[in-house]
Amino acid sequence: MPLPALRWTELRAPVDAACRRVSEHEVLCADATALPSTVGVRVAWKPPSHTPRPRIDFLACLPEELAIYTLSLLRDHADVLRAACVSRTWHRLAGDPALWRLLLVHHPGWGVRWDRLARAPPSVRGAWRALYMDRYELERRWRALQTLRRDGAPPTAFRPAIVRLRGHTDSVYACCLDPAHGTGGAGYVVSGSRDRTIRVWDAASAACVATLHGHTGSVVCLAHHDDMLVSGSSDATARVWRRGGAGAPHYVLVHVLQGHTAGVLDVAFDAHYIVTASRDTSVRVWRRTDARLVHVYDAHRGSVNACSVRDGLVATGAGDGSIYVWRIGTGETLCAVREPRSGVASILLAGAWLLAGSSDHTVRVWCVARGACVGAFAAHTKLVRALAYDPARQLLVSGGWDRTTRVWDLARREALREPGATPPLVVCLSMPQARIFDVALDTTRVLSACEDGTVWVADFGHQGLASDLFA
Repeated sequence: MPLPALRWTELRAPVDAACRRVSEHEVLCADATALPSTVGVRVAWKPPSHTPRPRIDFLACLPEELAIYTLSLLRDHADVLRAACVSRTWHRLAGDPALWRLLLVHHPGWGVRWDRLARAPPSVRGAWRALYMDRYELERRWRALQTLRRDGAPPTAFRPAIVRLRGHTDSVYACCLDPAHGTGGAGYVVSGSRDRTIRVWDAASAACVATLHGHTGSVVCLAHHDDMLVSGSSDATARVWRRGGAGAPHYVLVHVLQGHTAGVLDVAFDAHYIVTASRDTSVRVWRRTDARLVHVYDAHRGSVNACSVRDGLVATGAGDGSIYVWRIGTGETLCAVREPRSGVASILLAGAWLLAGSSDHTVRVWCVARGACVGAFAAHTKLVRALAYDPARQLLVSGGWDRTTRVWDLARREALREPGATPPLVVCLSMPQARIFDVALDTTRVLSACEDGTVWVADFGHQGLASDLFA
C-alpha cells in the first residue's frame, strides 16, 4: 500500500490561526431537529443561515475516551490531521497521546517492543505522537527509500547504513538474528562459517562477544528463536545450544543430533520439533524436549537443500526440483510439486503460500492448498540461494550468487499472476566481491552472509529514530 506523501511539518498539529478561521457552526454536526425522526444521526456540513437550527458536534457529546477511539478508526494519520482542522475540540482530541497510541498499535504490520518501552525514560514512553512519526518514517525508508526532513523541505533520498562484521577466517554460510538481547537494544547477530565456528556479535558495537566450537565441518545453517540456537554442519550433525543467563552471550551445548550420513544443509524448528534436511536425501524430525528421533521423511531423490516449518507443516525442497509439504508430527504428505527446469536452493512457508528460490534465477510462489504455481519472477541473474520473509509487512528478501541481496514488496501479490510480472523491487544491495549464502531480516535490518567471510548489516533504522522500540 503506497504511503501518503506528507512532509514532516504536516505531521505537526495545525496552527491555532487556522483553527480560528473555523467558526463554531462550521463543524461536522448532527441536525438536532432530525434526531427524533430518524434511526441514525444524519451527519452533514451545512452553511450558516439567517435562522440557524440547533446543531450538535457529535464528538464533543461523547465521553473523551470514546471520541478518541472514534478518531482512531480513521484510515491513517493523514485523515486525523485533516480532522484536526475542523474545530478546536477536534484539534484538541487529535493531539491527545492516547489517540496516537491507538494509531500506532493498531496499524497493520507495526508492533511495539513493550519490554524496551517499559525501560525507556518517561519522556519517551508518553510521546506517542513522536513514536508514531518515527515508525512512519521507518516504513517510508523501507518502501520508498526516502527520508522526511524536519525543516519541511521535500523528502530526500535514503540509503541504509552498512556495517560489516569481520572475524571469520573463511566464507560465512549462515546468519540469523537474536533481537531480544545485546547492548543498546540492537540485539545479537549469529553467524556460521566454513571455518567451523559460530560467532555471536553485539549488533550495536559490531563486536564479537562469543565464539562457539564443536562442529568438525563447515557450519552450513542456523536457526534461532528465543534462547535456543540450532546449527547444522557438513559433519552430518546438528547441534542444539541454549543461551545461558539473562541475555548473556554464553551458549551451552545441550544436544547433538546424529543419524544423517551426509552434511546437514538446513535446519528449522517450532515449539515441539526440530527438522534437519540433509545431502543424504532425507529429512529427520526430532523431538525438541529430549532430541529423540520421531521419524524420517525420505520422499526426495536428491539433496534436500532447504526446509521451512510453520503451523505444524514442513516444506522441503531438493536439488532434483522436488518440493513436498507434509505434517511435521506424522510425515503425511499434503502437497507434492516439482520445479519445471531447476533445482530448489531455498524455500519458505508463508501462510497459504510457499516461496521457492531456484537455480534458474527465479522465485516461484506456490499455493499450498492447490499445489499450483501462482506466480514466478526473475529475482536474480544467478542461483537464488536464500530467502527471508516478513509476513506482517509482506517484505521478501532474497540473496543470490550474483552478489546481491534484494528486498521485494509482495503486498501487491496479485501482480505475480500476470505472465512475466515482477513485484516492486524495494532495494538492491550489492556486495562486489562475494556471493550471498544466507539472508535474514527484522524490523530495521537486513543481514547478508557473504563468501568473503563477512556479514553485511544494512540498517534502515536509527539515524534519528527510536527504532529499537519497534517490532
